[in-house]
Amino acid sequence: MQTYLLKSDKIEGEIIFKFDDYGVLINYDSEGAKLTPKQQGWLLSSLPVTIEDLQEKIKTSGAKLTKQHKGNWTFEEFWPMAYVNKGSSKKVSLKIWNRLLQKERDKAANYWPVYLRFKNDGEGIKYVETYLRSEIWNN
Repeated sequence: MQTYLLKSDKIEGEIIFKFDDYGVLINYDSEGAKLTPKQQGWLLSSLPVTIEDLQEKIKTSGAKLTKQHKGNWTFEEFWPMAYVNKGSSKKVSLKIWNRLLQKERDKAANYWPVYLRFKNDGEGIKYVETYLRSEIWNN
């Protein structure tokens, strides 16, 4: 199974798409996005059947599609996804990342979209280094 995260400046939050091993859509989750009725209508009427369909539909939209890995995350893959709070320090975050075991890195990276979705309303997004140091994915 392959999981992709869709983000755009035009929507708040993200949409998760899951594809089988053949690249065919098996599930999507828009619960983590605040969509307007027009956006919801577009999504339902234009739902991609394959990964290639999704990539083609967003090509000119400015949206960003990120493949979510199950394992072997690198800092170079994690940082662009996690660098939401512009006060985060890449240098400090990298030091903390390097101290984690690979399985902890994978947990941290795979949990990041979940953390963003389920943080309390009004609660700010943690700096990346705070997220890593606190090991929030283990709570």
